[in-house]
Amino acid sequence: MPSFRSCSTAGSGSRCAINRTFVCVGGVERTTFPLDLLIAQTRATAAYQTLAVPRPVHTAALHRALLRWETAVHYHLYWTPQGHCAGGRAKLRLAARAELARHER
Repeated sequence: MPSFRSCSTAGSGSRCAINRTFVCVGGVERTTFPLDLLIAQTRATAAYQTLAVPRPVHTAALHRALLRWETAVHYHLYWTPQGHCAGGRAKLRLAARAELARHER
């Protein structure tokens, strides 16, 4: 599981390498996802990838973790404002996969 660091969000955008992505809100692009949302999506992606290997061990625990993290992503307060682009969730998944790939190197 990757470790995460705190991000500085001073100015117009985040200075954190793991938080760079774009989502439009009401026609205006936002440059970051909240760190807790990105962490939840990254952990859900990691659990899903672990379950996808042939003959995974501890499948019940992995299923519970996957459900917990996917629920955290789905019901996160970030998605409540009107005007989020439909592609926001896809961009979040891409950012999480990039973060996992960066930590695997």
